[in-house]
Amino acid sequence: FAEGSMRVCWHCKKMSSRCTLRHKTTGSKHAEWRYQRNYVLKTYKPEKARGGGDRLRQMLETDVVTQAEAKALATAYNAKLSKLLAEGR
Repeated sequence: FAEGSMRVCWHCKKMSSRCTLRHKTTGSKHAEWRYQRNYVLKTYKPEKARGGGDRLRQMLETDVVTQAEAKALATAYNAKLSKLLAEGR
């Protein structure tokens, strides 16, 4: 559903492992796709992941560090914003 310069993303759903034959035959909502969890799958584009091995490992490590830093910054921002909103600013 989306594509960036390095990765391609797909939207997917996973049927619950608790969905049994009884759920399917009785028409339970647990057997319907619209009630299942949503996921996003991301893969690197083949032309960006050429070489594999150490190069791919370095790309993954950089990606994880970047996401962790972004999460830390977002958490700090949201904490400060919540404080300002509580003070009425």
